[in-house]
Order: sequence, then C-alpha cells, then structure tokens
Amino acid sequence: VTAALQLGAAICKGPEWDKGQLTSRSRVSWDPEPEARSAERSVYYFTNTMPKCPSFNQQTWLAIEQLVYDKLHPELTRVSVFTGPVFS
Repeated sequence: VTAALQLGAAICKGPEWDKGQLTSRSRVSWDPEPEARSAERSVYYFTNTMPKCPSFNQQTWLAIEQLVYDKLHPELTRVSVFTGPVFS
C-alpha cells in the first residue's frame, strides 16, 4: 500500500482517537529473555496499533484484557490471544 493511502500516526494526534495497542507489552513477555525482549519491542510497531475511541481504549479494551488474562484463566502462565481489526 502506498504511503499516500496510509493514515499513519497522524490519525491519533487529536483528542478524538487514541493510538491503541492490540496487544499489551506486559502480556507478551513470557518467553526466555531474548525472545521476551523482542516481543516487548514488537508491541510498539504501528502494525500492533489501531485508532480507538478513547473511552473504548482506556476502559472497555482494558477491561477485556484484564478479564481474559486475569480472571478467565488465572492458573495459566500463558494465554494466546489473536487480535486485529475487522474490515467490512
């Protein structure tokens, strides 16, 4: 996709959008140290972000993450969650 057709980071500059991470840094660092550090860095790539309404990003998305990771399977040390935008 050419740069002219990409929204880029500029879309998240105003107050109407948050640059929301699809996967949290704290949730990907469960491998041995070199892999964990690489995984932690990868969450800051633009491909792991999408514009989100601030209230959804800061409340609803956070609550979903906490539910999946902390409440559904607290006995597990690893949970695989696949995230991504929905195009329709």
